Amino acid sequence: MDENEALRQIGTITIGEDLYGLSRDELKGRIGALEAEIKRVSKELEKKQSERSAADTLFGPKS
Repeated sequence: MDENEALRQIGTITIGEDLYGLSRDELKGRIGALEAEIKRVSKELEKKQSERSAADTLFGPKS
């Protein structure tokens, strides 16, 4: 299962919502989806940091 599939499988997750009525399998599914989302967001952050670094190198102050 790829990370996008994990995200689609879980549906909408609301941070802080009551988890009492969820089964163990549903909770495990939520964990998988959240872990996949963390990986996806981390990759995007790394990409943006790399782009920023390249821009700083190109347009940064000249010595």
